[in-house]
Amino acid sequence: MGLDRKRSRRDFLRNALAFAAIGTLAAGELQYSSTAGKREVEALRAKDGAPIDRSFLQPNDKPEPYDTSDLEGRKFGFPVGPYYIGASGGLGRTTLISFPNNLRRMWGKKLSRMEPMSDVKRDVVVKTVERIVTSYAPESANRMSLDQYRLRIEGAIAEAQSLTDWNRIQKHFGFNDADISFMRRAADALDAKTLLSIALTELMTDESGSLNKTVLDFLLQNAGSGYVERLPAFDKHYSHGPYQMTKFAIGEGKRDAAASLMNKLLKRPVLPPNVGSLEGDQHHSAAYLTGLYNLALLVSSMKENGTTAFYRHTGDAHAALPLYTAAAHHRPADARVALNALAREAMQGRRRGASPAYEDYCSSRIRGYVQRMKMNMAAL
Repeated sequence: MGLDRKRSRRDFLRNALAFAAIGTLAAGELQYSSTAGKREVEALRAKDGAPIDRSFLQPNDKPEPYDTSDLEGRKFGFPVGPYYIGASGGLGRTTLISFPNNLRRMWGKKLSRMEPMSDVKRDVVVKTVERIVTSYAPESANRMSLDQYRLRIEGAIAEAQSLTDWNRIQKHFGFNDADISFMRRAADALDAKTLLSIALTELMTDESGSLNKTVLDFLLQNAGSGYVERLPAFDKHYSHGPYQMTKFAIGEGKRDAAASLMNKLLKRPVLPPNVGSLEGDQHHSAAYLTGLYNLALLVSSMKENGTTAFYRHTGDAHAALPLYTAAAHHRPADARVALNALAREAMQGRRRGASPAYEDYCSSRIRGYVQRMKMNMAAL
């Protein structure tokens, strides 16, 4: 067998395995559709030791001038300035930007920060990243205003609501009629304003909700929603998009992740089997279903903590539910502890005459996140 033929076979097997594994990227581990194929690719790697090609991460596009007058004079920190916009200094009336180059730099940094993994698994992740990065082009990335983006969120929510089977949810979680009735009312908090605020809180770092909104509007109008959908989180887990979804939200396996479980309880599924395949309005559907799952866990925890009398409380106490949704998106267990503490206060009337503030009951691990969420909601 000649050298070119050997290389062709090696690359074919590696790529075939990578794309097969991308389809089953779940629960934090790669699940190979062919054990024999996995062994063969690992043997080939051990033999040649060649890492998968990452040349697609080279920032080789020429920057173009963009109107940044709405952001003129502003200097943004990590990751907004140097990565999302691609300018480390203050912005002028116009700024030279290459959004494709930004994506390449972001994903290069993301890959360097990810948790340790086998060479074969890393090849699969790199192949997924290559697909995400190389499929982006500003001119076809669905440019839109923030208001138009909000309408897209509303559409994704409406679709998920129309497919929600409350009887199936009630049966799966073992809820009684009072439980499921409260959950249905609480789900009203999962609206476009809440989800958009979560996206702002996940992506933006400024202490001004109004400025965060302006930055996202700039990215949507110039780089497009396709760009926002490709933004990685800079932690160790594989994640991307406006809600920075990870394997803890989307992934099918022995124990389905949050949104994936709720997706299976719909009349018709709307999500792919793994976070690596998430695209377009599926990001909004996934955020909604994650919120629905966290509401189900809240109901279960209230039953365990004896705070179900909170079901009957309305008004200010229930105003905490959008903030709970955001906190649970970030740290679910801490979010439930805080809501149960607020529920006890509300039931016992200890704060009569004052509106209970959800963040007052939050641990230090989520308080800052909730305060930023509240700020971003106010800006919308």
